[in-house]
Amino acid sequence: MYSSTQHTTEVQDVVAETLGLGFHQVVCICRRMGGAFGGKESQAGIPAIMAALAASRTGRPARLIYDKDSDMRVTGKRHAYLARYRVAHSEQGQILAVKFDFFSNGGAFADLSTSILERTMLHADNAYYIPHIDIHAAICRTNLPPNTAFRGFGGPQGVAAIEHIVQEIARRTGRDSYDVRQLNCYGIEERNTAPYGQIITNKLLPEIMHRLRGSSDYDRRRVEVDDFNRTSRTHLRGLAMTPVKFGI
Repeated sequence: MYSSTQHTTEVQDVVAETLGLGFHQVVCICRRMGGAFGGKESQAGIPAIMAALAASRTGRPARLIYDKDSDMRVTGKRHAYLARYRVAHSEQGQILAVKFDFFSNGGAFADLSTSILERTMLHADNAYYIPHIDIHAAICRTNLPPNTAFRGFGGPQGVAAIEHIVQEIARRTGRDSYDVRQLNCYGIEERNTAPYGQIITNKLLPEIMHRLRGSSDYDRRRVEVDDFNRTSRTHLRGLAMTPVKFGI
């Protein structure tokens, strides 16, 4: 079996199971893969099974190659999410509590949706200490091709939700979003426990944020952006510095 896949072992496994063969009776080789970014991790199994069935029934080699239009129609993409939240914060912008409800568009069947949703939940705090957090999440079955792994594997969806909250807090308190982010970053000796109980080590974010504020000339550029936005009638500019904690 020759397959353009990131996961030759999975293709080997599903083909063997489909044909009723032993695992040792199927060899999967990836000659060349091209771009993947997670999308060829599990989705390669479907065309591999179809080609294997055709070869098994006819006794002849079989090849299945999607044209680009078919590829875009039938293969999954990054999971779309609906995120709902409630948040409590101090007048200074410090986050006190967050309640999240995540809904992931899994498509017609789960693929890697469960693992991706788990990573979303584990990254919903991003780089911020949240003393009280309640996270609920569900995968929604829809009439679309099954969505799958994509660069970040669920982490960006969780990070996007908490960063939206930070921006909202900055807007409501009238503070610069940088100051709100700096205030809520994980601490060094305290305020350093993640929602899942892990102690966050290598806690350099507060120092990195402080140094970058100076080296990037953030404050001067912020004044320029604000001045431009006050007078522009056609378009606006933005400026932000966003920390990221990403588990490997």
